[in-house]
Amino acid sequence: MTAAGGQVILARDEARQIAAVLGTVEDWLLHAGEWVLDDLSGFLRPRSRAGEVIEELGDAGVMLARLLREEER
Repeated sequence: MTAAGGQVILARDEARQIAAVLGTVEDWLLHAGEWVLDDLSGFLRPRSRAGEVIEELGDAGVMLARLLREEER
């Protein structure tokens, strides 16, 4: 990973790894019990619903995977 001109540049392998982690955490949260989601909400500032975080994780993972596919063409 490098940083230049206000941008962060990831190697493909790093981007794939991040996309996989985002997907794994999203899946785990989708299957987590209410107490886990309540606990997560307690850490968020400003307090938001854990569902919003799960959605953001999913969106970020999908976006990164899409960018990787487009880049590999």
